[in-house]
Amino acid sequence: MLTLIGLEVGSRIIAYQPMSTSWRELQENGLATNISNSSGLHEFWGNGIKKYAFGNYGNRISLNSYKKSEPDNTNFQNKSCSYLILGDSFSFGWLVEYEEAFPTLIENYLNKNLSNNRSFKFTNAAAGGWGLADYPAYVEIFKEKLKKLNLNGIIVFVNLDDGRRAAISSLYSISKIDNIPLVKKGNKNFISKKVFIKKTLNYPLVLPIYNFSQKHSNFARIVKRLFLEKTIDIDPRKNPVENRSRSLYFGEQFKINSNLSKDAKLKIDRSILDLKEQTFNLAPLLMVYTGVLPKEVMDPTNRYIFSTEFKKNAESKGIKIDFSTLTNQKLYPSSYEIKYDNHPNAAGHKIIANHILNSQSENSLRNFVKNTCSN
Repeated sequence: MLTLIGLEVGSRIIAYQPMSTSWRELQENGLATNISNSSGLHEFWGNGIKKYAFGNYGNRISLNSYKKSEPDNTNFQNKSCSYLILGDSFSFGWLVEYEEAFPTLIENYLNKNLSNNRSFKFTNAAAGGWGLADYPAYVEIFKEKLKKLNLNGIIVFVNLDDGRRAAISSLYSISKIDNIPLVKKGNKNFISKKVFIKKTLNYPLVLPIYNFSQKHSNFARIVKRLFLEKTIDIDPRKNPVENRSRSLYFGEQFKINSNLSKDAKLKIDRSILDLKEQTFNLAPLLMVYTGVLPKEVMDPTNRYIFSTEFKKNAESKGIKIDFSTLTNQKLYPSSYEIKYDNHPNAAGHKIIANHILNSQSENSLRNFVKNTCSN
């Protein structure tokens, strides 16, 4: 007992690790989604601890709704319009409250200013690390459930790294891509030691024990990170010389003038094809860029999304595109970012929401909801 106490106290002094309980689950097609009807804790250096709550669709919901056990997005009023939100950690609301995330701010604006005796309801299923290949995989898993929402539309918030994430995704195998009409369940690419461990940790009998250890024991957090990630987190506040923010802006790490590979382009194009096929007869699609960075600082794989070829390819499949939100400079200053992390803070999310709502494009989000919520 004294040894365990010593290890716990010593580890907290030498190498404190931010708290993070499980809020992700691995689906049968290999996609990691937010866990359904559950909650999780997330801590980051000097930014406090956030509690995330999730509903029936692996969607983030208000903590107030979660505490009150309110029904999750299934019993709408007759005059309500329902939209599914897909995106990455920006759309999810990484390290900010649910009410502060830009999709919630946009939803609130629509209900206040464009309601016209109707209400708008967003089901925000965005998840950290997602890119273009992950959106059709999510719809494949949740399609039958999503039908209960009677969706008026699906809004995909494209961010600065969606293309690269699709290009490196294991959801598609390039050697077999011509023979894969959709993302396949039971994909053999995901039978690995690491995946097996993560699935075991999310097993109903194991998960409560795992979460308890991650919440209360720093030593357990160190063991988990070493075992799964072969590394531990270093507190940037204790490294004033090397406390550069963790960069999400991949243009800083890639050769801007390098070429887009054929395989990367294949995966991105396949993602768009599957997104349309998976959502067929489900709801109209809109893709909107968050606008946070100009394409000039992105690597070629991410820049491809903003090319004329990509736009024509997506629009030929009936997907509306609003990339008019693309600017030639960064959308907000560093003071609007979470310290040491680069995700937007509450003020940054307001900037993103206003930027999207102010779009004058024919395919703007405002016009999209007006047209799909008119009947």
